[in-house]
Amino acid sequence: MKPSDLLGTKCRSCKALMTDTTYSNCPKCRARMREYERARTARLKAEHRCLTCGTPLPKGYIYVRCERCLAKQNEVNRVMNPIYNKHMYDQRKRDGVCTSCGKRKVDRRKTTLCAYCKQKLRKNTKNLYWRRKAANQCTRCGTSMSQFKKPENGKTPMVCPSCKERIEQNKKRRMEVQK
Repeated sequence: MKPSDLLGTKCRSCKALMTDTTYSNCPKCRARMREYERARTARLKAEHRCLTCGTPLPKGYIYVRCERCLAKQNEVNRVMNPIYNKHMYDQRKRDGVCTSCGKRKVDRRKTTLCAYCKQKLRKNTKNLYWRRKAANQCTRCGTSMSQFKKPENGKTPMVCPSCKERIEQNKKRRMEVQK
């Protein structure tokens, strides 16, 4: 169905004829709904009630939704997000758009990230490396390095023994492939 086919559709609420088909309601009805939701949210917060179901919240409770609603939403997210995320990833990859933000075109065919997201990822990875190094943690997995003894040269190692072993195994595997 093309957007041109929807021209002249009616508002869901007031049944007025609409020219813009981006939304299912006209601008007046959308403004009225927004105002109602703002008033409802303010009223429920003032009464210290859950914004989702309206049940009273216990005294000293810091969240705006009750534990039952939070648990229900977490369960929905846990079940649905992997399916949805995989679907969106595949769709964006097919369309040649960044799989992370979905806004920009991908630079090359080899990658699935735009230049901006790639730069952001690289920057966060570098920051993580320096944060872990300053906190005396393994720069690869984040385990505390204080539990391991220092080598003879006195320098603090940057990777834990298990990561170092994995690095050595990968090196051997690459050398075998090259031969």
